[in-house]
Amino acid sequence: EAIFNMLYSLGLPKGCRVVDLFAGSGALGIEALSRGAEEAYFVDKSAESCRTIKDNLEGLAIYGRVIQGDALQKLESLEVDLVLADPPYGFDDWNRLLTAAGKAVVVAESDSAIEALEGWEVVRSRKYGRAMVTILLPIKRDDG
Repeated sequence: EAIFNMLYSLGLPKGCRVVDLFAGSGALGIEALSRGAEEAYFVDKSAESCRTIKDNLEGLAIYGRVIQGDALQKLESLEVDLVLADPPYGFDDWNRLLTAAGKAVVVAESDSAIEALEGWEVVRSRKYGRAMVTILLPIKRDDG
């Protein structure tokens, strides 16, 4: 998958803790696990999506923690290294998502380009069909 080819140059997802936000079927998180992620969380507000993710994980005999609820609220309570965010089209609360992501690398899939927000650097941005995939890194600050 194109997203993971982009991540490989950053040494990801091998050995990291991943959250698949707005997870749907869980495809991104499952792919991260298959490529060496240590742990994966799947967050979606839909009970049906959460059941689908559990079925997909079970069918592949792999473990991931499925969490039903608001993606951004749940992200605030998770400590992860990589955030895979594929929100519904028209989503525009990137500032809140990046704030909740903390020090994690964020892969954002959206219907338009995401501008670098304060404290973040866009390291890759590519268009795939109608989707724009952007990888953002938190800018490390020197605390004196």
